[in-house]
Amino acid sequence: MKHLIHLLGILLLFQIPNIINAQYTANGSASDIGNDCFQLTTASNSQAGSVFSATTIDLNQPFTIEAVLNFGTKDGNGADGIVFILHTDNSAVGIGGGGIGYEGIAPSLAAEMDDWRNSGSGDPTQDHIAMTRDGDPNHGGPNNLAGPATMANIEDGKDHCFTFDWDPTTQTAVAILDGAGVSYTGDIINTIFGGDPNVYWGFTASTGGSNNNHTVCFGASVPDIDPMDDLSTCKNQGVVLMPDPDALYYTWAPDPTLSDTNIENPTATPCVTTTYYVTMEFACGAVAFDEVEVVIISGTLAELEPAGPFCEGDPPQQLSFFPPGGTWDGQVSSSGIFTPSFEGFYDITYSYDDGSCESDTTITIEVNIIPEPQIDDPGDFCDSEELQQLEAEPPGGAWGEAANEFGQIEPQVLGPGLHYVTYEIGDNNGCFGFDEISIFIEPSPEIIVEPIPVFCETDAIYFVDVEPQGGDWSGAIDQDGSIDPFIGPGQWTGIYSYTSPAGCMAELEIPFSVIESPNPAITPISDLCQNAQTV
Repeated sequence: MKHLIHLLGILLLFQIPNIINAQYTANGSASDIGNDCFQLTTASNSQAGSVFSATTIDLNQPFTIEAVLNFGTKDGNGADGIVFILHTDNSAVGIGGGGIGYEGIAPSLAAEMDDWRNSGSGDPTQDHIAMTRDGDPNHGGPNNLAGPATMANIEDGKDHCFTFDWDPTTQTAVAILDGAGVSYTGDIINTIFGGDPNVYWGFTASTGGSNNNHTVCFGASVPDIDPMDDLSTCKNQGVVLMPDPDALYYTWAPDPTLSDTNIENPTATPCVTTTYYVTMEFACGAVAFDEVEVVIISGTLAELEPAGPFCEGDPPQQLSFFPPGGTWDGQVSSSGIFTPSFEGFYDITYSYDDGSCESDTTITIEVNIIPEPQIDDPGDFCDSEELQQLEAEPPGGAWGEAANEFGQIEPQVLGPGLHYVTYEIGDNNGCFGFDEISIFIEPSPEIIVEPIPVFCETDAIYFVDVEPQGGDWSGAIDQDGSIDPFIGPGQWTGIYSYTSPAGCMAELEIPFSVIESPNPAITPISDLCQNAQTV
């Protein structure tokens, strides 16, 4: 099929064929029904009819023939189809039934569009198109030139577009119905018509034991359309336009009060009474026109001002509307109060009927989720610690309470006790999230030592009395908390370190003195007599 369409494109590119316009001759059951349209058969059994051009055409010249074919409405029991034919006699009528009104017409070139399966002729199950010669409908014989090619159902009561194109330069004939087609290349002047280039062209159809209405219209016939009735609506309230539904394409005017200018059923929203015009294109290029007036009814219209966006947990919001006394639809109270409790999009509609014009207006309110920042728990601190950096996610927020602007706390300055830190951050929607933690600052332990005497180096070991017990000694005081004056004279320092159960440490330097012990001496004297004087 791609090859066939490409071939037709080549034909149209390299030549401008003659579009045939002619008078016609009806034969057999065919009759003229006006506007260049002919009924080839009625929906009755055993009919055969043909319609031919009144004058011949020259096969030495290129030409294109266009027609609109209708195969009737009977599908399962409808018969038998329509045939385009070139022949040397414009009064010929062939055999009916499976012969489709062209069987036996010779010499001839025919494009048959068959909607009844005759198994003896090699017909496929589906409706099909084929090209044959000399009035022979047998697709299995030597007179079948091209096809059969299957088509979609054609017995649907609708008009179908047929084109036959002849190019004498390439000696190619192309027949297409609604995009499905066949082509044949050959010297038809000499091999079929015995060298005579002058032939008549036309269409045949027939019925047999089953039947259908078969019609052909030359050129694009304008259908009888169902005209639109005028409409009325309130100002700024849309109304759907409903033209004839059988067209293929629609073009509307004026713009911009239409939702779309190229669809079947646009919505018109005029501010004043407006007439709309539509151009409708039907099958095979037929064009029709229609118009509709949309009358604006005066009245008081519902008005609802846009609102939001809001954040989850914002306080209830009073929507702005006019006039009072209307009705609400959506997540809103009867007085127009919207509570932004949860994230999402909410459609709110306000309707008002003033007795002459019922109108409504709808807004969509956006409620955004609030950020959920979190401060990392740093645990407790001791009042002896220096500046501490706190962390929070996501970064970039504002710190408060005990923390400075950089998210730092200083336990030495804050002192023991419970302190609070806050953190707040906003997002691109203007929603703010908040977190708060408490931080306990432990007091450092207080070390108390009983006064220590001055020692002589000969004094006994002395145990220091300290509270609280359980710490660590270092320096000039032994690990058991004892002072041994034997250390010698001088100024000495011991150190006591204590860590509380909360992990806070204190340290105290304990100075003490050791002095030199007296060293008495007796001066030697000589021996004395008993009666000597006292020395």
